[in-house]
Amino acid sequence: MTWREETGRPSTMQQQMPAWLAAESAEASGAVLARAGLQLPGLNPAQAMLLDLEEIR
Repeated sequence: MTWREETGRPSTMQQQMPAWLAAESAEASGAVLARAGLQLPGLNPAQAMLLDLEEIR
């Protein structure tokens, strides 16, 4: 998982971004994503964030 930076960094209500977002990229299995989900930052109104998910076999 990576954050697509071409849209710019969104304005958030948080002082610190989630650990996976601060890293260059992160890997998680489909089971982990289905069960635990993905912590997203609290975005301010009218903000968007694009994520790039790639299947790894």
